[in-house]
Amino acid sequence: MRRIWSLLALLLLCCPADATSPAEQPYRIASYGRLVTEVYVNGQGPFTFLIDTASSRSLIFEHVRQKLGLARSQPEKLMVYGINDVAEAVPVKPDRISVAGEELKGLTIGVLPETTDADPDGILGVDFLSHFFVVLDRTTMQLKLLPPGEDSARAYKDWAEAEL
Repeated sequence: MRRIWSLLALLLLCCPADATSPAEQPYRIASYGRLVTEVYVNGQGPFTFLIDTASSRSLIFEHVRQKLGLARSQPEKLMVYGINDVAEAVPVKPDRISVAGEELKGLTIGVLPETTDADPDGILGVDFLSHFFVVLDRTTMQLKLLPPGEDSARAYKDWAEAEL
């Protein structure tokens, strides 16, 4: 039960009055009901990323890789698991990825080829999200990233949860 708190994503309908002060930023509902938010990679951006708790890895599309000048970081491809599919992606290792002011360094992410102009710039997967207690507050449309652990989760203990 203790480790579930560090792997939670909450889809919320209201916000408690005494929540821990989180790192937060807006998210929005894009086409097909997909949740998107802004992400910075190596200090550049913002890039529009899907928030995807079903993706095992964070990903960028080829146009972002080119803009950032990222080279392949290892010879073998990455396996990326999603809710409906498994895909191979070219691995790259940006120095840092930032969301809501929270930064992770040294995360290996995948690069996918372009499919359409309407695609987002990337996908924010569980490899990033699992470092935080994640709250998606539908009332305020804010993505909140809190430190993992029971202290951060206490204010949200009665809300709906989904294990990542």
